[in-house]
Amino acid sequence: MAHSTSRSANAIIGTSGHTLDITQTSDAAILLALTDAAINDKIRRAITQSIEVLRRRVDALGTTEPNIQQQGADRVLVEVPGLQDTTRLKELLGTTAKLEFRLEADPGDPPGDFEYLPQQQGGQIPVQKRVMVAGEDLTDAKTGFDQNNQPRRQI
Repeated sequence: MAHSTSRSANAIIGTSGHTLDITQTSDAAILLALTDAAINDKIRRAITQSIEVLRRRVDALGTTEPNIQQQGADRVLVEVPGLQDTTRLKELLGTTAKLEFRLEADPGDPPGDFEYLPQQQGGQIPVQKRVMVAGEDLTDAKTGFDQNNQPRRQI
């Protein structure tokens, strides 16, 4: 179904400037679209965050003067002079984290609806198999400290 659209003067302004265009169609539907600037900003921030993560991982190897930099629009170059074990580097850089938030299982939950996960202090905890929020649902994450130099908590 084709819709004729008229560009609206409305826009939502985000922290990086004009981020969302709002367009109304002839049948009164409203279309929202990220601007090219907003998309480019998200890509730039994702690459910057990726470089920071890679730098921390490479620094953990104890190497001297690694070179980690953006190459082109969507690539990252990693050079570690003097490193003999390239397999170890590939394993280290290829490791991905998986973030999931799940509810603790209730004692009456059917056995197929939960599983046991290990706790840092030892033992196991029953959690529901259903993921309530996954890492891909997050749009931004930052570290910060309050006026008492304590980790800031935002909910």
